[in-house]
Amino acid sequence: MLEKLAAQLGVGTAGLLGAGVKLVRGARELEAEIGTFTLADIIAELEKPGRDPRAGFVSFSFRPDIHAVADLQPGMVCPGIVTNVTNFGAFVDIGVHQDGLVHISQRPIAS
Repeated sequence: MLEKLAAQLGVGTAGLLGAGVKLVRGARELEAEIGTFTLADIIAELEKPGRDPRAGFVSFSFRPDIHAVADLQPGMVCPGIVTNVTNFGAFVDIGVHQDGLVHISQRPIAS
């Protein structure tokens, strides 16, 4: 629908972003087609292009200093991927080619 409007106005869809949103505001045919509330939501999003409300994403990676079970020491904190959950704990892959068990007794206590 916005592509159609942009074509009718002779601009690219990027021309409807930011300051170009005034072109969308005046599109009464679009408002009749999609409704006032939906148009208001679309306008609100077009006014702030590229704004992603989600927090920044940090990609996962294993610890670079751990390659084998022998590299592990008591008390180490390692990022991992839960591979299975059971009623007695969870199995976690921490990058040593063998999943480890985090027993349910080791879960953090909620405060």
